[in-house]
This record gives sequence, structure tokens and C-alpha cells, in this order.
Amino acid sequence: MTRCKNCMRTLALALTLVLSLSISVPARAAVDETNAHRLNALGLFLGTGSGYDLGGSATRLHGIIMLTRILGEEDTALPFDGPCPFSDVAAGKPSAYTGYAFAQGYTTGVSATTFNPGGALSFKH
Repeated sequence: MTRCKNCMRTLALALTLVLSLSISVPARAAVDETNAHRLNALGLFLGTGSGYDLGGSATRLHGIIMLTRILGEEDTALPFDGPCPFSDVAAGKPSAYTGYAFAQGYTTGVSATTFNPGGALSFKH
């Protein structure tokens, strides 16, 4: 699938920022907060009801949600009612995002039937 160069740059920047948020240290707190605000302004990183939770780790589910938003496909993913092949993904929005991403070929599970949505986000080819 061909993507424009700006889309790929935005994807790389956003994923780099998400990963950097998950490994923050106190000295970088202000930088991380600024990056979180930037991603929020783009509609890519919404945080939780309690703020951005920058002390937490980025998970595989977070990565799928971010990827879907970066690609501009969240409005298509959220109402997705196709099958989600992973038994460890909660019903509702997690299942919609993950099932959609799987159907599009954006992700695979850690096995044929599990996704490990709470597992650490990593880059693998």
C-alpha cells in the first residue's frame, strides 16, 4: 500500500514520540508534556480522564489506536463489527480497533488467537 511521504513522516514522528513518552525520566518531564500536547492537538494522543498518564508504558493496544488515528481511519475503525480473531481483546472499542487493524493487515497477534493488548509496544518487522 502506497502512503504519501508526509503521512509516513508523521507516522514515524508520532510513534517515536509515543515510545519516548513511555521511557520518560523526571528531567524530561517538560519535554514529554510538550510532546503530549502536540500529539493531542493533532488528535492522535487523547490521554485518559486523568490526563496523559505519561508515567505509564505504551502498550500494543495504544499503538494500534495511534496508528489508526495517524492513518486517518479512526472513523472507519470505531464502527468496525467484523471479527476480531484475538480472544484476549476486550469487546467494544478495543475489539473494533484491533479487529479493523488485523483486517487491514496492519497488525498480527502474538499467536493466532492472542494479541496481548497490554504488552509493551515495540517495533518489529
